[in-house]
Amino acid sequence: MMPSPESVTHSAQSMARTISETFGQGLGVKETTHRLARLLKLTERQAKSLFYGEWERIPAYVYLRLVEAYRSNLERAARQAEHKAAVYRALSHEWDELCAQDTCACASTASDGEQNMRSVPPLPLSALPTGSQPSRTGSNAA
Repeated sequence: MMPSPESVTHSAQSMARTISETFGQGLGVKETTHRLARLLKLTERQAKSLFYGEWERIPAYVYLRLVEAYRSNLERAARQAEHKAAVYRALSHEWDELCAQDTCACASTASDGEQNMRSVPPLPLSALPTGSQPSRTGSNAA
């Protein structure tokens, strides 16, 4: 069974909006449609019609360009996610090694069944983000 023109239009609108989310936050419709038009090699009016789902029938060449851009967008997002996951895995591995070294160091310096635990000095207030610094005036702050 062939999809209806309405379902193709809805699908195209969804893909166009998903692609436009990668352009950045806070862009107006004009800038978004301009970037979408440039990406898909369309006029700005065609891109706007695609973005708002105004076409009754989308030409095949437009739909194929949209599908290709959407697939490229998904592949790029998958690569970025894999890169972030690899970074987190490396950091986790590094942390595990550091903790294992600290555990061995603590166990080797233990005496009489007590383990000497090294404490981490607190961060200076200047290292905290501005909004998270505790009040210096105490509980009387207004």
